[in-house]
Amino acid sequence: MLPGRSGWEDVSASRPRRILIADPDRDVSELFGRVIRGIGHKPLFRTPARLEAEAPPDVDLLLLEPALPGALQLAQALRARRPNLPIVCASVYEPTSPAVGYLLVLQPLAYLLKPCPLAELQNALEFALAIATTEPGASH
Repeated sequence: MLPGRSGWEDVSASRPRRILIADPDRDVSELFGRVIRGIGHKPLFRTPARLEAEAPPDVDLLLLEPALPGALQLAQALRARRPNLPIVCASVYEPTSPAVGYLLVLQPLAYLLKPCPLAELQNALEFALAIATTEPGASH
């Protein structure tokens, strides 16, 4: 269970955060993008065809389908630039599934099973951004 908005700093009051969505389903990505815009942040999209492209700079959070081919490499490339980059996973697979067996390496701050309630996604994103904002050495 993730804390609701009242239990955490309101990160939407600061500058809009750039949240990279890496999901193979365009409809899911668009829906997640609407949630991100709704809480005052900027969604960036990464499709399977674009995973090989250089990861965008200045990403504040990665929203990742861990079963996406290339997902681990994308996360590692982003973490090479920003070691404490918060990751939220949203997957059709249980976290113990072999399809996402490398998940422990990523240490996501939240793991959601799709389909998930949008309020749950919003809480997970706000939680991860609040944690990232309070980390020592956070560059926000």
